[in-house]
Amino acid sequence: MGCGSTRLTQVGFTAPRSCEGLIAKACLAISARWYKTEQLRITQVRDSVIQFVKTKSSKSRAVPITENLEGELKAHHEEHSEDERIFVSAYSAFRESIIQAKLKMSDGQLTYILRHTFASHFMMNGGNILALQKLSVITA
Repeated sequence: MGCGSTRLTQVGFTAPRSCEGLIAKACLAISARWYKTEQLRITQVRDSVIQFVKTKSSKSRAVPITENLEGELKAHHEEHSEDERIFVSAYSAFRESIIQAKLKMSDGQLTYILRHTFASHFMMNGGNILALQKLSVITA
């Protein structure tokens, strides 16, 4: 059983570093929360797009990704998964990384830190605020 096995998650498996890095990379690329990204299913990834469904707003969203990221997600799934999920839960490893980095944040902000990083870099690199608003509508 590999990185994407949900059975391992149910017995407290901690995801290998390769999972954490790819989850973080995807979060930063698509402005999504950690838990939403680690719940991605391979069926949501195709044609350089990640399709989000069943969001809090009940709206489905298509978020563009690079061909490289799509290839990494598919390769990771092929190597590590036994079902549709790309990743196992790696949230505890993410939390530990934030603690080790000695980042200070308000309660409840842990899952938002990568979204805020994405938004900051998007705007610093000349992004349009209205485009950012549309990208950040992923509310689930």
